Amino acid sequence: MDIELNSNEVIPEKWCIKDATHHLYRLGISLYPNGCNNRSIIFHPIIVLFLQIMNWIRYTYSALNPYVSNNYWDYLIIGDFGYFMNGRFHINLIGSIIFQMSILIHLLHILSYLMRKEPTYMRVFNMMSGSISPKSIGLTNPMTIKTIIKKTRFALKVTAVLTKVYTTDAFFLSFFVFVFKVSFTEFVFIGVPHTIIFTLAVKFVLTNLFYHIIYFYIISYYLKLKLNQINTDLRFAIKMKIMVNLNIISKTLYRIYCEINEFNAKFWSKFIFIIWMSISAVIANSIFMFTFGGNKLNLNIRIILFIVMLFGPTLLLILIETGGSLSLEAKKTYKLFASYKFVCMRNNIFVIPRTRYAIKVRINLYFILK
Repeated sequence: MDIELNSNEVIPEKWCIKDATHHLYRLGISLYPNGCNNRSIIFHPIIVLFLQIMNWIRYTYSALNPYVSNNYWDYLIIGDFGYFMNGRFHINLIGSIIFQMSILIHLLHILSYLMRKEPTYMRVFNMMSGSISPKSIGLTNPMTIKTIIKKTRFALKVTAVLTKVYTTDAFFLSFFVFVFKVSFTEFVFIGVPHTIIFTLAVKFVLTNLFYHIIYFYIISYYLKLKLNQINTDLRFAIKMKIMVNLNIISKTLYRIYCEINEFNAKFWSKFIFIIWMSISAVIANSIFMFTFGGNKLNLNIRIILFIVMLFGPTLLLILIETGGSLSLEAKKTYKLFASYKFVCMRNNIFVIPRTRYAIKVRINLYFILK
């Protein structure tokens, strides 16, 4: 915190998050490198997408045909561990929806790449990686810059830990199901490969979901900080009864709103739609199964459904709070503009320049709205 930050220059190396822009490419989700050149072959986009599609087909087929066969080997060959947990339909239905969500997000990146829609929403992470200066993205307050860097560093660490924890849980879930339900030979030659494939697929889904949520949170926080700076200036002007250049403020707000619209149009509105519909479907199915499943559900299935019912709403609440806080900050700007206009009309110090500024603001608003 003792290092001085100059908004006109790139941030010092000590504060840089070198891999801030690398995660989506390194994990095989995005096709834009963003300065990353060390992606593992396991996370090649084709492998990541193929493995998820393969698991989605298996889960969907098993969910739609829960009693397609009475042969033990049919379930073992395809690695349907839901069958061995006496919850074949319930596990497979939730798995099908979750893998479908991850595949759609992946395809959204591919479509953006084919349409040459570069991820301009990554500019704030380019700043944190030391590629561009803070002022080039509209951040000039050193404390604000330090705050967003600290939040990003902490969020990325938490995301890495959560991914490892849930991936480990997925491994042991599949591992112990096969260990206790099949013979040793069947476990070695069939159970182990299916456990490895399932663990990799879950890791792909978790990294896809968690890193997108973190990026959405940081981008929304960055836009909120820019609006908050304008609101702070307006509050100070109202309190001290001083003049501010509304022409400059109007242009700054216009650039921020254009930036928000650009981010929405390119990627994030579609991402939120996919997440919202998929997670809502998972929550609804989990509640229905947990409530009306009756004696068909054993304790293990009930625990899984209960965890899903806790995790899903929490994820949606994070999205609501993140997007809602940005919307609330924008609404505060309109109220402060109205308050500032009222102060201008009541104080004699504004009598002479009031007309001139009113004309300029009206002209600027006319061209902006036009």
